[in-house]
Amino acid sequence: PEQPQPVTPKAPALPSTGEQGVSILTALGAALLSLLGYVGLKKRQQ
Repeated sequence: PEQPQPVTPKAPALPSTGEQGVSILTALGAALLSLLGYVGLKKRQQ
C-alpha cells in the first residue's frame, strides 16, 4: 500500500474586504467636501 503523504498546512488567505474601494470613496468624499467648502467661501466673499 502507498504511504499517505503528510499534509502541509497552508497559511490561510485573508478574505478580500474591498478596502481599496473604500479608500477611493473616502478620497472622493474628501475632495467633494473641499470643493463645496471652496465654493461656499467664494460665494460668501461676493
